[in-house]
Amino acid sequence: LRKRMLATWTPDQELNHVRLRSGADMKRKLQWYDLIALGVGGMLGVGVFVTTGRVANSMAGPSVFISYIIAGVSALLSSLCYTEFSVQIPVAGGAFSYLRVTFGEFVGYFAGANILMEYVLSNAAVARNFTDYLCRALGENDATCWRIEVEGLMKGYNMLDFPAVALVLLLTLCLCRILVFFFSIKIHAKYRRLLLTRDLLDLPATLTSVKLRFSLFLKTLISKDASFSVAFEKIGWGWASNLVGAGASLGIVASLVVAMLGQARYLCVIGRSHLVPSWLAKVHPSTGTPLNATLFLGICTALIALFTDLEIVFELISLGTLMVFYLVANALIYRRHVITSCRPPLHTILFLFLLSSASLGFSVSWKLEKWWGSALFSSLAAITTASFHRMVPFHGGGDLQWSVPLMPWPASASIFLNIFLMTRLKAISFRRFGIWACVISLFYVLYGVHSTYEAEETEKEAGSDGIVNTISSSSIQQ
Repeated sequence: LRKRMLATWTPDQELNHVRLRSGADMKRKLQWYDLIALGVGGMLGVGVFVTTGRVANSMAGPSVFISYIIAGVSALLSSLCYTEFSVQIPVAGGAFSYLRVTFGEFVGYFAGANILMEYVLSNAAVARNFTDYLCRALGENDATCWRIEVEGLMKGYNMLDFPAVALVLLLTLCLCRILVFFFSIKIHAKYRRLLLTRDLLDLPATLTSVKLRFSLFLKTLISKDASFSVAFEKIGWGWASNLVGAGASLGIVASLVVAMLGQARYLCVIGRSHLVPSWLAKVHPSTGTPLNATLFLGICTALIALFTDLEIVFELISLGTLMVFYLVANALIYRRHVITSCRPPLHTILFLFLLSSASLGFSVSWKLEKWWGSALFSSLAAITTASFHRMVPFHGGGDLQWSVPLMPWPASASIFLNIFLMTRLKAISFRRFGIWACVISLFYVLYGVHSTYEAEETEKEAGSDGIVNTISSSSIQQ
């Protein structure tokens, strides 16, 4: 266990050696404009049509605009960290590969498991919201008439959504037969979750007008389900409500296509490492798609979409996303100042610990409205970053094709802001995340460690046998 948890791979192994385990290669057909279209479609379907109304209704209220700005800054900082990694380590697998190369197998696995959780839950939530907008498009005001209520099941799990299941299964079958795709980490699939993160902010009442009675009144008028369609209906524009419902339904379908395409390829990459059953990494030779991973995750998404209400999964999705962003920002600083600069890790680890502690202290003080504590811990975070910047300078920048400017400030700000955003989430989200973390850690200990160890030993033996056979053949010829 100790040997495997800290085992790292080189970028060359990630890019060339590991990819061969899938058998056939995935077909690369998409151009840059295709990737842009996929990104825009993914963000609009999830971030705009699905979560905005719910967040404005029950969380941020009229301050939802400020929430977009703050989390947009967090998204920008995280994207800078991802971009440097994608340029320096151009491998499939995203955060899973970046963290495995930097911190070792277990941290990479932990991030990858959270990314898959985020994919599946968010896709299920989006599929259920598709039912709401489709009802509006067809002139039906109440989406519950398309769902089946089951007595005896817990609230939040008792409304069966068969249209959502049908949509997910249909898209799964389409993706199993799709012939043109390219999963490139250089246009990082993680950006598809930025809008989900930014929507789930809960700003202090002292910075917004949420406490005003008029604002509270306005907030209660916002619909959680199909909010954009309902807004037009409230002002008497029924035709516009139906039109927006139809457009939003198509946007949600586009978002699901992008996310479901990405989630299967992510599981395929993790399967190549043998942390999950290796048959999930197999690429079908005729279609060039990860058929097993697509079917497996499609069925999981459909089952969750059948039972689970959106409210249950939203904050858990955000917590998992922010956790991965936090880990990637830490990994970028560590890789720059330890691996690339060939320095002992002590000073960098101490800095990351102090920065995270100061960020947590600021976040707790902010939540408790202890302004002196907020000022103290924010100043401590800035002083710590400045001291690290001066005392532990970065060397080796000439070898980098592109790097984040003004480091370590952008990555430090990303760490600070991601911790702050995580503390804005509800306690129940942390309990659910804790359960999930225990489950995936147990799976790693019981299966992942043994599977990766056996796979590595088998490959070493195969390599040794190949060398012996080569030497024997040469001797015979001589």
